Amino acid sequence: MSLLARMTRFWQRIVEPLHPLASPEIRNDARILAGMCLAILGISGAGIVLTIGTYRFDEISRLLPVLGSISFYLIPYYLCRRGYIRQAALLMTLMALLLIGTAALVMGQYSGQNLGQNILHYLVLVSLFSAAFLPINYTILFSVANIGMCIIYGIASPDVPFNEIVRGPLIYNGFAACFATLAAEFWRRRDAEKRTLLLTAEQQRHELIMRQERYTVLKTFIEATTHDFGTRLSQVETNRYFVRQKAKDSTVAPVIEPHLEKIRLVIRQMADQLNNLSMIANLDNPLRANVNLAIIIEKIAHEFSPIADKQQIHLYTTTETTLAYCDDVHIQLALHYLLDNALTYTPSGGTIRLRTGSTPTASLIIVEDTGKGIPADNLPHIFDAFYKGDAARTTTHSGLGLGLTVVRLIAEANQGTIEVTSLEGKGSTFTLALPHPIASPIAATSPS
Repeated sequence: MSLLARMTRFWQRIVEPLHPLASPEIRNDARILAGMCLAILGISGAGIVLTIGTYRFDEISRLLPVLGSISFYLIPYYLCRRGYIRQAALLMTLMALLLIGTAALVMGQYSGQNLGQNILHYLVLVSLFSAAFLPINYTILFSVANIGMCIIYGIASPDVPFNEIVRGPLIYNGFAACFATLAAEFWRRRDAEKRTLLLTAEQQRHELIMRQERYTVLKTFIEATTHDFGTRLSQVETNRYFVRQKAKDSTVAPVIEPHLEKIRLVIRQMADQLNNLSMIANLDNPLRANVNLAIIIEKIAHEFSPIADKQQIHLYTTTETTLAYCDDVHIQLALHYLLDNALTYTPSGGTIRLRTGSTPTASLIIVEDTGKGIPADNLPHIFDAFYKGDAARTTTHSGLGLGLTVVRLIAEANQGTIEVTSLEGKGSTFTLALPHPIASPIAATSPS
């Protein structure tokens, strides 16, 4: 290890606080103040040793008060090593004020008034030091003390015109104190804002990590639960089928058939809700591409046409080639839920119309029906999870109220929106807005 490295390591050891401190900033301040105390002691001691040969024997006794006052810097050094930063900085500032003021008075008496006035200019160091390490109220207090020291010097030196004191060290220290106070307050506020921003960012990062962990746990739970319940439902359906087969030729067949059919409907509804939960848990990574929305609408309309005919509902499509950047499987599912909702609340003889559209900012899928409409009080909540406008849970209008929630989540996962307008007794219009296609040399994909 080189000599410089050893000296650096030794210096770090003698200025390092002896106890753990609250923050790295406080620890750094403690090291700086301890180093300043040692520097003052070392430089002062070296200066006395190098100049002691120039003093007469009877003058050496005058050095004793100087040595005594300088040795007081061991006290703030001791405080810094033990973490009392505020007390150490306050004591150092007070000692600097007294030493500079005393030196100005003594030198003004023995070496000329000009030297005394020049020394008073060094009182600016008191303002700067207090501004750097002490609160603003202490900075103001020591700035006033600096001005008071200049006034005391003027009173103690009647040979010096007081206007020279005012034009010289008094105004100089006054302006310096104001500048130091304002600058220190500015930097303190800026540092406080930075710390607040950093703390806020750290809290947000922590909250994001916690949300991600909770989402992962919830996703795993939902996947395990839906798989387990799906297995149980499959077993129930299998046993229902065997019971039906065993009893179809018996005299009890007409009696149990309605009950078996009701069990089948309940199983299908429960399976649909499990699919809803599974879909919600897997919306985080959509496979987005340029998709022709007209093809999706025609496909879903073809699937629902038999159901609409059975309910005597007129189902129309009005489409033209409309591209959007989205996950086609997700959008098919969203349209499935929207059309199922429209069929549920549209009476026989009603009309449902599916069409595409476009605005300067989005590509649209629009589902219009002439159903019973949605009450105005329910409109703000229909996309909330588990919300059902009907208080009664009938077999016809069954479910957990997740269908439209899934539609909203699908829209958000694809960076789109879903909106609804409705008049009670007149019908509803759902508008699914999706991003325009991105520029790509690859042709738009069709639904898988």
